[in-house]
Amino acid sequence: MESITINLAGTDYEIKELTLGQLEEIQSALSGDPGTMNRKVIPIACSEDHSSVTAESLKKMRLGSIRKTDAVVRAILKFAGYSVKDKPEGEAPAGAA
Repeated sequence: MESITINLAGTDYEIKELTLGQLEEIQSALSGDPGTMNRKVIPIACSEDHSSVTAESLKKMRLGSIRKTDAVVRAILKFAGYSVKDKPEGEAPAGAA
């Protein structure tokens, strides 16, 4: 089984292969408000293996910068099978291509 490890606020979280439900929720998050995408994608990806990572708990984590947060989301999207381009500085967060 494939997995990725993401780092949030200095803690590593291993995420195993995503369920169909998680993939559907990520797709829904990508079609919504781009400003809330990070806040949705990370908890969705963590929901099966790390249920303590919720949208509310994520708001309180010291993630460092929007660039670091975007990098985590891009890694999750790549893991989920999306074609993700690295975004130039100052552009909107990564999404489905």
